[in-house]
Order: sequence, then C-alpha cells, then structure tokens
Amino acid sequence: MIKTELVKIHLLFTGHVQNVGFRHFVKSSAKKLNISGWVRNLSSGQVEIVAVGKNQQISQFVNKIQTGTILSEIEKTSILSKEVISIDPFDSKFEKRETI
Repeated sequence: MIKTELVKIHLLFTGHVQNVGFRHFVKSSAKKLNISGWVRNLSSGQVEIVAVGKNQQISQFVNKIQTGTILSEIEKTSILSKEVISIDPFDSKFEKRETI
C-alpha cells in the first residue's frame, strides 16, 4: 500500500477579510484544488483556515487565496503551523464553520 504524503497548514488572515465573500472564495478555491479542511471568521475580525492537501496543491491554494477577493484587503497572512501527515482528518471535505 502506498502512503500519500499530505501537508496540513493552519493559516490566519488579517485585514478587511470579513463580509467581503472571502470565506466563500476560500472554499471555492479549496474545492478546485482538491483541498480539504475548513475556514471560519473569528470575532477578532480575522479569518482562520486549516487546509490539507498534497504539497503542490497547498502551495497553489495559499498563493491563490492570498490574492483575496475584489472587496477584501489582506494585510497579513500568518502560518500558525505546517506539518506533514499521512491521513486526511477531514475526509476530503472543506467547510465553512461558524464564527468563534
């Protein structure tokens, strides 16, 4: 059996990233690149993302979402963690979660 090496990345976006379609944009981008995980707004005004995929897909995903939407203004992208894993904990699904 061949193990697939996956990357799990935890991101935090700061700036004008809420109420501008950013979470929808992130979810749509994830779906196109076969990325699993989740995105949610934080009460601080930031957007938090956890994404899992092959290394090249994760790189493309991060590059794409850093462009934001027409209405968003990303001031800072923070990588909170990045690790290699072998099993997708999100079962190939990407979801928008409730604000915390």
